[in-house]
Amino acid sequence: MPGSVLQFLVDEDVPVSVGEYLSDSGYGVVRVFDIMPGANDAAVLELAETMQCVLVTKNKRHFNRLSPRESSSTSRKYHHAGVVYICCKEVLARSRTEHWIDLIEFEWARSRRFADTKVIIEMRDTLLRIAR
Repeated sequence: MPGSVLQFLVDEDVPVSVGEYLSDSGYGVVRVFDIMPGANDAAVLELAETMQCVLVTKNKRHFNRLSPRESSSTSRKYHHAGVVYICCKEVLARSRTEHWIDLIEFEWARSRRFADTKVIIEMRDTLLRIAR
């Protein structure tokens, strides 16, 4: 059963079925489309930071640039709950989420023990990559 405090911010590019699965499974889900339609990536990342949500997005290239794992002199290091990049075929997005949700929840709970709580998870067709 999902933890009561795990919240997901689902970006506009994520298939609706993924957000529906997470919501139907008892997780907190906020859809960018419902509260900030058309928001730019920086605003979405700021919202995830403010709400302490795990951001779910297909836009790895832009969000990886905005929130790199390690900070640099030109980028702020975000400490939000993390990012799940959906890098699989769209038709597999929901089934991959269903398959990996327990591990995503485990990694999120594990990250709560550290000052930098961010965990980055990349879901591909056949594998899951985790960076802390």
